[in-house]
Amino acid sequence: MVKDRVCIGSSENNLCLDDFLFLSAFEMSENPFKEVEFDGIIGLGFPQLSMSPDANFLDSLVKSNKISQKLFAFYFRKNMDLVENPNLGELNSEEYIEKNDFKSKFSELMIGGIDFTKIGSKINFVNVISKKYWEVKLDNIYYGSYKLPFCQENYCTAIIDTGTSTIGGPKILYNSFERLAKIDQDCKNLNKLKNISFEINGNLYELEPKDYSIKIKATEDNKFSFSVPDDNADEQ
Repeated sequence: MVKDRVCIGSSENNLCLDDFLFLSAFEMSENPFKEVEFDGIIGLGFPQLSMSPDANFLDSLVKSNKISQKLFAFYFRKNMDLVENPNLGELNSEEYIEKNDFKSKFSELMIGGIDFTKIGSKINFVNVISKKYWEVKLDNIYYGSYKLPFCQENYCTAIIDTGTSTIGGPKILYNSFERLAKIDQDCKNLNKLKNISFEINGNLYELEPKDYSIKIKATEDNKFSFSVPDDNADEQ
């Protein structure tokens, strides 16, 4: 564990902590770290998962009066291909971001508040049932109007994890969904598939087929490329 000044955001608009305690790695395996662009991870989990009570970024921001509320919010764009990857150094400049209108194209993390201009509906509040993960009670899962027969017989929970872009679940759930959906390997039947809905605290959160499907292509050198299917395109 080491201490250093840690800042997030741009040089003109940032949140900084002096002498913040974090875990430092001096050697990492090539898989998967060779392929990633970032140099570190700042978690937004509960203090119970931190290596030390002083190593929780959000807690430290509150204790140092950098933010008044222990609150953060995410805004995700659906199509990330709209923005080419510019030089990372230029991205630290508010002037560069404003000039290229990147604020309207990027996904966004807001710490200490909510950007209400990014909200298209009311906010639903759900109690967290675990102080280790962002875990909530899951009422039901639907494929179209069909209610999958799991949460009636079992106590279902879900972990809301912004650190992954995939949906994980038990094998029995995946097998049932696979039999119902029958997704073509080339993704050409997306317009015939139905939405998946997660019922949480009486509210339904729907995913369209293009939201829960991802196309994977393998090249001759065994590398993989990923793309989000577009059900409006002629070729998937």
